[in-house]
Amino acid sequence: MNPQALEKEKIPAYKFRDSVGFFSVIHISTLCNEYGEFFEGVEFPEEVIWQKFEAIKDEYEDEDEAWDAAIDDLCEALGYWVYYYIPQEWEGREEQYIQTALEVGLIPFYFRGTLMLALGGCGMDLSPKLDAFQVLTTGTISPDSILFKDPKYFKTVVGEEVFEKVVSKLVD
Repeated sequence: MNPQALEKEKIPAYKFRDSVGFFSVIHISTLCNEYGEFFEGVEFPEEVIWQKFEAIKDEYEDEDEAWDAAIDDLCEALGYWVYYYIPQEWEGREEQYIQTALEVGLIPFYFRGTLMLALGGCGMDLSPKLDAFQVLTTGTISPDSILFKDPKYFKTVVGEEVFEKVVSKLVD
């Protein structure tokens, strides 16, 4: 689909839901007093570590070293932007939410048993990842999404395949 072609009017009204109601935004300072303490409460789902491990394993001679490096890389990515997102309806949907988060480029992790999502970067607006996650898990999107203001940028952030899935889910 042409990124310029998506218009709000083409999307049924029931598919609009403010992302503020879908995500709780948490700053690291509300979770703990010290940065090191934060990582004591972090746990990555196995599939998240495996995905990272598969991406970097050829850079290492030893698989144990590659596994440790994958975890280190994930922890480092949590530090780029220290706001984390808790999807409101995650309980009972962990597997779907984790897979979708990975698909759209978010980093899913548990902090003391609560599923959270990290952007895994900073320096540019990565909100399209959150919007794509919301669309692919609930079929809803915020009417203020950058998808409607700058669809080319949205597509650049999430990639063509995810962009097409998002648009398809919204207009079907």
